[in-house]
Amino acid sequence: MKVSIDGKEYKAVGKAIYSSKGEPESRQVKIFLEGGKSLLMFPEDKIAFFGFNFGRIGEFDGFPETAEYQGDVMELVNHDFQTEVSVEFGKTEGECEFWDYEYKDIESSNFVSVAVMPDGSRADVVLYEIDFDKIKFI
Repeated sequence: MKVSIDGKEYKAVGKAIYSSKGEPESRQVKIFLEGGKSLLMFPEDKIAFFGFNFGRIGEFDGFPETAEYQGDVMELVNHDFQTEVSVEFGKTEGECEFWDYEYKDIESSNFVSVAVMPDGSRADVVLYEIDFDKIKFI
């Protein structure tokens, strides 16, 4: 499967549907792309984010209430547990614990999601909101 985001094509290596313990009825779709990139979609709300998995971002070690990241202050806005509802194909994350951080002093829908995977490794993803209507499946 390939995904086009604003006209640029990416190869998908995994796709799964997730919910969280805090919002068990809500669904999110994660499509894992080559090169550590990912697409996070909330189809019910027509909201989507494009991101890159940096592994571990040291500024978020210890999961502080606030952290300085690339010169901006970010604050913890959500701590929850991701649950895998279904896997459509390929390699996915499975269940994990995560902390979401948003910019404190900047008006932005972009955020950092810090995750601890079942094996103890980190999957810290910086996510940027994208136009839901510019996503095409090829």
